Amino acid sequence: MNIIHHYTREELIGPSFWKFSDLGMVQFQNNYDQALLDTIRRKAIALKNSLSSPSCLSSSYIREPHKHIIEINELLEDKERIARLESFVGNSLEVYPLSIARCFIHFMNPNDGSLFWHSDAVPSLEIINLELSDVVGGEMQIYKGSEDEGRMELVKNGKIPEEKLLTVKPRLEYSVFGQFTRTLHRTRPIESGSRIALLIAYRSKEKPYIDDNTVWFLAADNPRMEWLDDFTQDIKSTKIPAYLRDKQLGVI
Repeated sequence: MNIIHHYTREELIGPSFWKFSDLGMVQFQNNYDQALLDTIRRKAIALKNSLSSPSCLSSSYIREPHKHIIEINELLEDKERIARLESFVGNSLEVYPLSIARCFIHFMNPNDGSLFWHSDAVPSLEIINLELSDVVGGEMQIYKGSEDEGRMELVKNGKIPEEKLLTVKPRLEYSVFGQFTRTLHRTRPIESGSRIALLIAYRSKEKPYIDDNTVWFLAADNPRMEWLDDFTQDIKSTKIPAYLRDKQLGVI
């Protein structure tokens, strides 16, 4: 398996307690079924006009695409694929249980925009490129330091110097996977061409409470709140028991 980038969380943002693994990020050759990914891409393009909407991070996207493109579920249920991701983090993963935040398809180009500076709410994320069409720009850029320091630099100077960024070129047949909570990053604005990416969220089975999703953040893009019962039920049935167990053990 070819790996282009591999960083620990500490190498990216410094010492970090709020994590379920030492992994920061990895870009690796995924060997996924390209015919399957192409089918997902074609269906996403066909559904774009009817299903996509602007996100609060300034990119057009389809939320819950697994409900409309059944082939995505083949990826979500692929145990061999998840086992490979588990090998990077060193513990057990599960696809993020809350449907509204499980996966997304983002359309990025000069008209649809790209992702502003942000840190992720979901515990970990895999980014799978479905299309890179004559794209200029569109790289993932990660601030090398704490999120607060990076945000203060943006407030004071309006930009972050290139020497303080890790720039990751998007590639077909490769995934970027990592813990991007409390990790300031963006997609560099696209000058021309287009990029379409499938994003799949995961969390730790052992530490499901390591999760930065909040009601207000989810509601920013999903204001109808139809997901709230599932959100609170997961807290009651999974996150609180795991948190209290680890608190008693002195793990947290």
